[in-house]
Amino acid sequence: MKRFARDWVDSRRLPSQYFLPFSIAILLLIYLPLGAAQQVVYFAVVTVMWPLMMVSVILSCFWVARTVKKQAIAAYPLENPKGVGLYAAMRAMQIRKFRFPPPVVRVGEKPSLPRR
Repeated sequence: MKRFARDWVDSRRLPSQYFLPFSIAILLLIYLPLGAAQQVVYFAVVTVMWPLMMVSVILSCFWVARTVKKQAIAAYPLENPKGVGLYAAMRAMQIRKFRFPPPVVRVGEKPSLPRR
């Protein structure tokens, strides 16, 4: 069931996987000396970009957890689905290149289905 969750997450591009790079970009924008535009950039980052990113990550994680759990229950009816949604949501928040175990499925491919 975990393999199905891994493959499902690895086969998609999700907003939550860009959380860390986006956070670094936001920190750079806040601390770069931009002169007179510093106040405007800081205001835009703190009041618009950061909350938008956080809401998109949270919604994405809930959607991933719910969807993966439903599909895992359908694909593996005899196994206990406990924790598979959270596992998928946590994997979706990682940068694809740094996921462990490494992705086996390319973006756009179908996740592996159970062998019967």
